Amino acid sequence: MSQWGNRDYVELLGTAAVVQGAANVTVTIGSITTANIRPGDALLISNVKYRVASLDSNTTLTLSNVYTATTGAGKAIAVQQSPKDLLTYGQTANVNYDVLVSKRNVYGVDKLEVQNPDNKAKGINQPGWVHYKTWTSAQNVTRHRAEVLVAMSKNFNSNAIPTLQIDAPDDAVIPDYGVVITTQPYAVNVGNVASPDAIYSVVAETQPSGPALSYTWQFSPNNIVWVTLVNNGGPLNTGNTTSQITLSNIYATPGVVGGYVRVVVGADGTADTATSDAVQIVSGT
Repeated sequence: MSQWGNRDYVELLGTAAVVQGAANVTVTIGSITTANIRPGDALLISNVKYRVASLDSNTTLTLSNVYTATTGAGKAIAVQQSPKDLLTYGQTANVNYDVLVSKRNVYGVDKLEVQNPDNKAKGINQPGWVHYKTWTSAQNVTRHRAEVLVAMSKNFNSNAIPTLQIDAPDDAVIPDYGVVITTQPYAVNVGNVASPDAIYSVVAETQPSGPALSYTWQFSPNNIVWVTLVNNGGPLNTGNTTSQITLSNIYATPGVVGGYVRVVVGADGTADTATSDAVQIVSGT
């Protein structure tokens, strides 16, 4: 039997019934076969990973660790074909140290995720099965540790075409796309007495390219406290959700001139965001 597979997330038919403190799992439809799940695979129950210890029938299996969440039925289940010699917690069922290599902190990294500059900054730069942990040091510095357990080709988690298959729900840790501001906000028009509207623009992209971007412009009178520009926390404006914003008559509202604008850029399909530099609103001549 192979010690690892190449699929990051395979949904199973039916749902699971589990009991808190017990290791047995019952599936409502007879979908448990060695063709779709094997001992050692990660079983995601409501998106929480457990390791499969044994297949007992086509509707029942046993986990390596007891189920820790609330007892219930109708829980969604999926399989992740990560390296099979890892338990849910560390090296034995009785060890509960998250710093160890375990099912819970091993991720399938595909060709999109490996291109994300945010993931690269964490040390994640190879498709395949990667152990990743982050922590805060005694000096209050965020640390990252990434170790490639099984290197795969760029077609990891793809079919024969190859088309990427369903990604595991890991975007909070390893997002598919990174949002990057390539040109910081700049003044298209500096407001003055004759033409009192100030216009600012920004240029951003996702890496790798793909999803549509979203924009949220913000205003601050002091570059400390920020409010979203929705026509009730700063100067009247248009274009708050686009790459260009117009501040109408910067002299009409006291405190606008000398204040600051910035933009938070997001994208569809990722939790990643990028916040621009602050630009001071000045009066033109």
